[in-house]
Amino acid sequence: MNTFRLFSMAALALLMAACSSDDNVIEQQPAQQPGKMHFTATIEAPNSGATTRTVYSESGTSINVAWKVGDEIALIHGGKKDVVTVGTPNPDGSAPISGDITVGTDNEDVVLAYPAAAVSSATPYGTFPFTPDPTCWDKAHAQDGTLEFIQNNIDFRMGSGKLAVSGDPATASLKANVSMPSMISIWKLTLQDNTSAALSATTVTVKANGELVAGATSTAKSAYYLCMVPSFIPAGDLVIEATVGSDTYTYTKAGGVSLTAGLFYQSPVTMYKRDVDLSSLSADFTAKSGQVLSGNLSNNVKISIADGATVTLAGVNINGSGTWMDKDWAGITCEGDATIILADGTTNIVKGFIAGRPGIQAGTTGTTLTIKGNTGSLEASSSGNFSSGIGGAGMTPCGNIEIQGGIITATGTESGTGIGSGFGSTCGTITISGGTVTATGGQYGAGIGSVGTPSYPGTCGNISITGGTVTATGGEFAAGIGSGYDSNCGDITIASTVISVTATKGGSSSHSIGAGYGSDGICGSVTIEDPSKVTQN
Repeated sequence: MNTFRLFSMAALALLMAACSSDDNVIEQQPAQQPGKMHFTATIEAPNSGATTRTVYSESGTSINVAWKVGDEIALIHGGKKDVVTVGTPNPDGSAPISGDITVGTDNEDVVLAYPAAAVSSATPYGTFPFTPDPTCWDKAHAQDGTLEFIQNNIDFRMGSGKLAVSGDPATASLKANVSMPSMISIWKLTLQDNTSAALSATTVTVKANGELVAGATSTAKSAYYLCMVPSFIPAGDLVIEATVGSDTYTYTKAGGVSLTAGLFYQSPVTMYKRDVDLSSLSADFTAKSGQVLSGNLSNNVKISIADGATVTLAGVNINGSGTWMDKDWAGITCEGDATIILADGTTNIVKGFIAGRPGIQAGTTGTTLTIKGNTGSLEASSSGNFSSGIGGAGMTPCGNIEIQGGIITATGTESGTGIGSGFGSTCGTITISGGTVTATGGQYGAGIGSVGTPSYPGTCGNISITGGTVTATGGEFAAGIGSGYDSNCGDITIASTVISVTATKGGSSSHSIGAGYGSDGICGSVTIEDPSKVTQN
């Protein structure tokens, strides 16, 4: 049973609910089969103002839905599964249900589930009162993007009540009308490109934290109605992908979305081509969430990452030479918060353009650059002097830097850090929690940390290394991890969870880990939790 089904079993139990307390009228019924009693009851309207579920249709910002004749509902009670059918709906949208069910006892707990086919058996599954049929839930992965499909296949509902048993022959009803709230939300996605032109897609998939939660296929349209089961959506980034001709378009919502069961959502979704070959670019380009960059940058154009975007590097070569004096930008410029994913097995080379610009400019004060990966590698270096491999430029601040994985080589030239501030400027905190990281500073610059001189001191925030393998080498007058010449840094912590850390100071530096050369250079406290994992040269 896949993860989608496992989520369903835990989540459905939370959605059982009962409403009013008026007893139903019990009518005399014909004789039943041995061991059976006749059952009659009333279930409430699925939503106010509904007429019949045959008009499961959009009305402004809501979906009208109600019961229809012949709907089958499972009753699970006393370890048995029985099936009853819906009769002609009442004017208020409620509907009668009836059928022969297994003999029960007065006040026995009953779980009602629609459709009945969604219940495989009355056998409890963990804390769930019955075993769902996985084929029903799998239909959310194979929709056609229409309301009709959702109505007929994925309109999941559940409620609970108590049996009332009396009469001769025995009859049963519910002690009160029962509400069967919807477990799904419906999301109407209207697909468009960055010019607001409609995208006619043949497939749409929605994934959360990498797990498929909804998918649809059509002949080609721009508006898709998708059933989403909120309780089944895992936390994490939400990614929508659409097939348009031979291209794949993508949209990423960092942090995911919050949907409520029973509600209808409508969203125009601006999507971008997922795969971008840098060799085809002839103008400045800003990557959006979900895009995958590859290829050699053949023209001298600026490559940026939009604020808040998550972008994958899958074999890029951005090799700024530092000779184009009118190209005053980094190899990659993060316009704000950014996440870079290194595709497995790829090598990515990023070098700044004009002297004084880093390989990757890590935003500005208050932003965060996050780098993730497994077997993908990144070689980031500054061009000319004064800037970092990853971090800031000369006299230009950068934000926080977080490295969570990947094979990272970051090199700063003279007056530059491997990872950290640019010359005479500031950067935020630096955190390394995984991967294999090699950081080398140029003269006056730390491998990881800050860079400057007495006249132009640099500063970085706290440095925290909690995982991975880290090798940091400072330039002349600078620490391997910490501050450069007469520069500053915050507290330095190397946790016991690292694989290994090697820090090598440059000539004349005071420390391998901590403050570099110069009486004006100051770092905060240095904490090494397991000295056996740390080598200082």
